[in-house]
Amino acid sequence: MHDTDRDRLAEIRAAADTVTDPCSIALGRPVGLAEMGVLRRIELGEGGRVTVALALTDPLCPFRARFEADIAKAVEAIDGVETCTVEFAGQLWSPEMDPRFRAFTVRATAHRTATHPTA
Repeated sequence: MHDTDRDRLAEIRAAADTVTDPCSIALGRPVGLAEMGVLRRIELGEGGRVTVALALTDPLCPFRARFEADIAKAVEAIDGVETCTVEFAGQLWSPEMDPRFRAFTVRATAHRTATHPTA
């Protein structure tokens, strides 16, 4: 990998990290998607095409479309990026992927259960 590719990947990761997880905002600890550890892969394609793969915390995540639109908008604002496709990785994000977020996940799950109890 060339230094320019590494620089481009870092720029894309930083752009994607401007997208903040809404659950983290609700819990009073706003965190970007890259910092949270849900970005699984970034691919650079020909002609300014970029693919970003994201792991969700829940298969029924209500923010899926929002993440897709917000990541694409942030990445496509980078000079030289023509299109950004967001894919959702086959695996779900879990705190084991990034231990810094174990407590966050426990609080998020408790908050979601308290605000959206199942029947």
